[in-house]
Amino acid sequence: MKRLVSKIKTFGFLKVVLIIMVIIAVSNVCYRKYEEKILRNEMNKIAGHDLTTGNFNQSTKTIANYQRIEKAIKHYLTDYSNQTKKVLSHINDENLRSVLSASNYIQDGPNFSNTMVYLTSSKEKINEEIKKLSNLSKKSSISSYISTYHFNRYYQNIYYEYMISGIFSSVFDDNMASIKQSSKTIIHLIDQEIKVLQFLSSNHDWIVKDEQIIFSKQEDLDLYNRLISEIV
Repeated sequence: MKRLVSKIKTFGFLKVVLIIMVIIAVSNVCYRKYEEKILRNEMNKIAGHDLTTGNFNQSTKTIANYQRIEKAIKHYLTDYSNQTKKVLSHINDENLRSVLSASNYIQDGPNFSNTMVYLTSSKEKINEEIKKLSNLSKKSSISSYISTYHFNRYYQNIYYEYMISGIFSSVFDDNMASIKQSSKTIIHLIDQEIKVLQFLSSNHDWIVKDEQIIFSKQEDLDLYNRLISEIV
């Protein structure tokens, strides 16, 4: 009888433990689903922000490991956005589009030493900042933003799902394609402007009058116009 009672007590204890384990497991699944839903909603919201104007340094909406994932994503997006802005600040520099003006011809001609330094430096800065943006877009750089958290595979995959294979992947690709096209256009402009200024600095047989450049020889005017036409 004592053995029977002992077995009944043991069975009852195991049953209680099993119920507790099931409750914990169900609670954990529910917790994950709830936090992942909050994270997904937040990511969908900020994915629609413009990388050049959006504010990604926002307060977090999730908790625990999901909060760390959210922080890492927003930290990366902030850095990526800032780097994009640096590139665009050089590409959109209005001074690059005014070096072939009558006022600059008068101010810095006929040798254009200051303008040549400015154009060369601008080209180097554009290429340098684009390289930084390209490096920031690499998987190794994206991964580094969660390396300090030592996540297990489950949480790593959640981060990678958003950043490498999910909604932000296409955002990064579109942004980089746009940046490369814009930089290609402005680099072409700079190269052609340098050619024009090199021509003018090697040939001083011209003057500026009434906001127009006037050459002594027709062939010089023809060459100048051809160089200008290649800018467009």
